[in-house]
Amino acid sequence: MAVPTYLFSRGERGVFAEVYFPKKVELQGTIFRALEKGYKEKTVKASLKRNLSALLADLADYPGDLFDPYRYGTIKRPKEPEPRLAKARKRINMYVSPFGGWSMYEVDGVFFNKRGRPYEERTQVVRLMFRFQSPHIRLARQWRCEDVLRAILYFIIGTRGHISGETAWSEGCKQRFLQAHEWADPVKERFAKRNFAPIAQSTLKWVDDCALFTFAYLIRKFSQRVLETGRFEEEIWVTSFFDLTLNVIRKSKKASIP
Repeated sequence: MAVPTYLFSRGERGVFAEVYFPKKVELQGTIFRALEKGYKEKTVKASLKRNLSALLADLADYPGDLFDPYRYGTIKRPKEPEPRLAKARKRINMYVSPFGGWSMYEVDGVFFNKRGRPYEERTQVVRLMFRFQSPHIRLARQWRCEDVLRAILYFIIGTRGHISGETAWSEGCKQRFLQAHEWADPVKERFAKRNFAPIAQSTLKWVDDCALFTFAYLIRKFSQRVLETGRFEEEIWVTSFFDLTLNVIRKSKKASIP
């Protein structure tokens, strides 16, 4: 008799983020509504555009320019300078939602202010796991190079700390990736050389879309509500891990025979 079975799949790359909010009744509705509506790409885009001037100032220190549509190498930069807001709107139009859900848990914490005075507070943690599904999966399957695609994704997402002006798909980055592997199969090496740049470009944009959702949308919604209530929160914490590996155990379409 055939019975259903669940099959292991290779690890996928992703980003793991947690946002630490104070657990206060008057803020719960704002957090929940922002998360619930965050799945709707148009809603997020509208919110980003509505607060664009403030966001350009709030996120000025973000590594790289989150609001530069030309930094991914996919569209040509104009010869003449354009207004910053107009350029930023182009980037928002490129936003593709990376958000697929969330989970929550609560912790008790004690925090010290600058004078050493302790504050005891209930903290609500929103856990976000962004799962990256590369647009190059079909191409990699055609080449039978899914392992090469996976290796490039691990390399790009896991490499942080680029200096200003450096791109993740530069010739130097590509050469470092190629030198880090032994290419027994020339087809796989050819796939990597030919497709490294476009894979890296789409991957970096996805990482930035995760940042736009987390910092420019979700935390912005929360901070606006805090200001409306007249409360003052000294800090909002976000932890991010770029080495998330997600193994999806899928139910097989074919039943197994015990």
